[in-house]
Amino acid sequence: MEPDDPNPADEGLIRRMRAIDKAGADSNFDPATLSAIRAEFAGYSEKELKDLAGMHFLFNDDAPAEVMEGVALSKRLAAEILGKKG
Repeated sequence: MEPDDPNPADEGLIRRMRAIDKAGADSNFDPATLSAIRAEFAGYSEKELKDLAGMHFLFNDDAPAEVMEGVALSKRLAAEILGKKG
């Protein structure tokens, strides 16, 4: 393999990092979707929010970007709500 050839494992990592990055900003998502998720999570117990915010997920390299973004967004919003409850 030439040094400039992309490594398939690196491509998977790059896809995951892009999904996490996208999930980091509210502006990347429909405001109604964000409001609905926040409203749902507001009813979660502190333990449920901590479990969600701290959960680790493993994805296959071919996992859809939308799935990875959704998981990262859920983790971020759970942590956000925990911070407001604390």
